[in-house]
Formats: sequence, C-alpha cells, structure tokens
Amino acid sequence: MSTSYIKCKQRDCMSTCPKKLKKEVRLACGSKGREFDVIDRQGDTIDLTSVSIDLEGLISPIVKVDFSTTIEFEVETQAPGSPTVLDLELEFILSRVCEDGIEQELETYTFVRDFNITAGGSTLLARTTDPISFTFCDCVNACKTGCCSYLVKVFVASIDSVPLQVARIDDSFINAIAQGVIAD
Repeated sequence: MSTSYIKCKQRDCMSTCPKKLKKEVRLACGSKGREFDVIDRQGDTIDLTSVSIDLEGLISPIVKVDFSTTIEFEVETQAPGSPTVLDLELEFILSRVCEDGIEQELETYTFVRDFNITAGGSTLLARTTDPISFTFCDCVNACKTGCCSYLVKVFVASIDSVPLQVARIDDSFINAIAQGVIAD
C-alpha cells in the first residue's frame, strides 16, 4: 500500500466539524418610526417601526431587541357634564419575520394612562409625555438562517375621544444586536 493512499484515507476520516468556533456580534439600527395621532383610531393596529438583522452563518444566535418611543396625551375637561374618567390604552406588539415569511408574535407590552376626575365644577387640563421602552432577548431557532426582521406595531385598545386634545406617538426607535458563534 502506498504512503499517499494512507494519507488520503486519513484525511477522509477526519471530522468535517469545525475545530474552532469564534463569537461574533452584529448590530442593526432600524429607521425612525412613524409619528401619528391615535385620536379616532380605537381598534386599529398600526405599524410603528422595524429592524432587519442578518443571522447568516451564526450558530444558535441570541438577538437583543431594544425599542423606545414617547407618548403624548392631553385632555381638557370643562364642567358641567364632563366625563369623570379619561383613558388611553395601547398595546405594543413585538413580532419576528424570518426568511420563511411566517410572522411570529413574541411579546405584548401594555401602556395605560388614566385620569380620574373627582372635583366637580372644575376645569382640568392634564398633559403627559411618557417615555416608553422595552428590551427583548430572542433565542432564535437554529434552523432560522439569513435575515430576520423585528416589527413593532401598536394596537389602540381604548381611547376616550371627548375632550381629548392630543393622543400621539412620537419618535419611535428600534435596534437589534445578534450574538452567536461562527466556524473559524
């Protein structure tokens, strides 16, 4: 048996699995989200913002998604006959769509702003600007490859229309960081 034949057979028996794995981190920033009024939008689901991140080559990636926005809410009551309870309830829905095209809801976050008015005969002007943010860590299925998009939508669950002055979502931002290992 020749020496070259033995060396060739030894190479064929070597494991094809990578011997060395290296950590890799990827960052993706989404575009600035939409700004819009939610007055008269009760029951609507509205797309806010999204970010896409490339997971190609990452083994068992973990994706951290950060989202932030601000919500303005202003009401004015004028007695008599003004409502005694004014509220705004929004549900922020985080979902993921990968190359398979299936949208998967990952988490829902609820924002509630209530004003309870007890002083009869008074005029009340209440205005709030609330920063909202959340972080979500997603252990992506190892079978997912290529690009995944993370989307944030808002469902307007409840909104009192009178005497609402302002109900607005402003300055929405999203980013994603993916970490995984790659074959070196």
